[in-house]
Amino acid sequence: MTNTEKILSHHIDCFRRGDLAGLLSDYSKDSILEVPQAQLCGLEKLHKVFSRMLEEFSKGKMKFEIQRTSISGEYAYIFWTAQTKDNNYHAGSDTFIIQNNKIVYQTFTAHITPRNKNTFTV
Repeated sequence: MTNTEKILSHHIDCFRRGDLAGLLSDYSKDSILEVPQAQLCGLEKLHKVFSRMLEEFSKGKMKFEIQRTSISGEYAYIFWTAQTKDNNYHAGSDTFIIQNNKIVYQTFTAHITPRNKNTFTV
């Protein structure tokens, strides 16, 4: 198993278990997360994003399925679908650059629809 595979596997495992500290241990203080609305830099902002995601994914029964994984050197890509109590994730995509045992750069995008009219998403 390559270093990139190990870090990606750890990251996905921590996400599935709702392990915030484990997720954040995959990043450095200078890591960058690109989302459609902004570029988020540093552990403080990543903490906020992942806290919110884990909160949503821990409500009731959830489904998270990786449809495709691709790894090439220090680059990794996952395409996934999910369903939480609040939202349907029809298509999710993450790309990672992993260097020195840390995710230094990540992109995230997803097609998300609320499961009920009372759900608020950002």
